[in-house]
Amino acid sequence: ASITRRTLEPKETIQDSCEGLKVLRVLVADDNIINQKVLGRLVERIGVAEVMIAGDGQEAVDMSSENEYDVIFMDVQMPIMDGLKASKIITSRASAPKVVFCTAHTSDDFESTCVSCGGVAFVSKPCTIGEVRVVLQKIASGLL
Repeated sequence: ASITRRTLEPKETIQDSCEGLKVLRVLVADDNIINQKVLGRLVERIGVAEVMIAGDGQEAVDMSSENEYDVIFMDVQMPIMDGLKASKIITSRASAPKVVFCTAHTSDDFESTCVSCGGVAFVSKPCTIGEVRVVLQKIASGLL
């Protein structure tokens, strides 16, 4: 399995791409409040109506056991439980959400680690609205 790395797509308006994304339920798991707000707002600007925030991996595990999410944007380095361990737990469940790792780590070795922990995509911080939109579109269309 391979992970999807940042890709550049032709520019389009946010409205052109958001119709199928409105119904997605997204969880952003990051311990940094600024990163939570930035990524949460990017996802909302793309057109996703339901975006929830988890402050660490354990909270993401707990929230995803109580609620159904389509996508979890997961930071890797977090207190209490890191994103890799949280992803392993979450993706081992039936009808698990797609986990997209959001991190500053970008080596090929690290990407293979993300795949082995259940990740389907990878975006480097700081991520752009275009990168997030492409990943969400691929997930919504069943390509990831």
